[in-house]
Amino acid sequence: MTKEGFPISALREIGVLLSLSHECIVTVREMVVGSTHDKVFMVMEGMEMDLQAAMKDGAGASSPFAQSEGKFMMHQLLSAMAHVHERWFVHRDVKTSNVLVHKSGR
Repeated sequence: MTKEGFPISALREIGVLLSLSHECIVTVREMVVGSTHDKVFMVMEGMEMDLQAAMKDGAGASSPFAQSEGKFMMHQLLSAMAHVHERWFVHRDVKTSNVLVHKSGR
């Protein structure tokens, strides 16, 4: 389903992301339309990698993260999900490749 050539599901996702404001949810800075209406770009704050890649980087160790780092990441993830749920949204695709990680550990 589209609205003037743009997927309605994408419009919903953009609306949700723009309405969320939480320190553990990536901030959408702006939306940019390309040379044609079907080229739309979401400008977000920069993150170095996703959690899946971060876990692979530390794969040589018995655990990719220290216990304290794992607890801190879990706290941030649960805090973000609580914020999403308080606004009556549900994230239907929580997985390591959808969790973005900053080199600071945020």
